[in-house]
Amino acid sequence: MDVRKIITDQIIAAMEAGPPLAQDLVSGQGLATNYFTSKPYHGVNQVLLGMAGQCQGQNLWLTYRQAQSIGAQVRNGEQGCHVIKMVEVDRRQAEREAAKEGAEVIAQDGHKALVMKVYTVFNVNQVDGLPPLPEPGPKRQIAPAVEAVILGCKKPG
Repeated sequence: MDVRKIITDQIIAAMEAGPPLAQDLVSGQGLATNYFTSKPYHGVNQVLLGMAGQCQGQNLWLTYRQAQSIGAQVRNGEQGCHVIKMVEVDRRQAEREAAKEGAEVIAQDGHKALVMKVYTVFNVNQVDGLPPLPEPGPKRQIAPAVEAVILGCKKPG
């Protein structure tokens, strides 16, 4: 699996589709957050999950295993979204990790290696049996510079 190509293709497809990408990013949904850990996703994962389209009022995501661990079930036929995580591991362990599908060694130095792992996550709207969702907290404000870039994406040309 060429993780970088998959992510690049997803971003290009969203850009070619036009303004809805920019609208999704400023829709007020807040940061994409892991339902199980309550931690927001970082970097390109925010963009990937913002483009996903399954987020209907809840920008909370979890893996299949996380859902199962709390007695919930992803609905049959639902499509997940890819997110990536960079993990520093021992160089010998990196070879084992790279052999797994959804992992790629990015860099090696001395006794350490950086591995990019791919996970599939599902929006809480795709999962049955979750405990009641917490009340949403206050919306985060988008920095003016970021808002200007996003709004600039909406302009044709």
